[in-house]
Amino acid sequence: MKIGDVELPIVSNIDERKEADVDEIKSYVDSITVKHDPKVRDLIISGFLNKNLHSENLDIDEQKAQLKSIRLKNKMDNTIDFKDFKGHLLIENINIDENSDSRILKNFELECRYFPWPKYFPSDEP
Repeated sequence: MKIGDVELPIVSNIDERKEADVDEIKSYVDSITVKHDPKVRDLIISGFLNKNLHSENLDIDEQKAQLKSIRLKNKMDNTIDFKDFKGHLLIENINIDENSDSRILKNFELECRYFPWPKYFPSDEP
């Protein structure tokens, strides 16, 4: 999987938080409930950095630096096209397990805001 030009060798989970507003409209006939799509969705992407599975064989430190760099990028540069997710990501937080003794595997977690295409930025297809 890639976010923009940054490769994530192993993605173990994408946890999607869908929170929608619910309104109740009173009428003379019946109560009607209207559910709105959320403006943006929160995602938590979990996985592992791994030298052996990275397409460019980057070592763990290089992969960590690349991963940390996406936090500073604009959401328009952080594109995603993976499984059911196609759009742009605003990276809010990056957690990388620095306590692991492994030299070839590091756990990471990204907290992001997902802007699905074409609902958002329809002229900029990822």
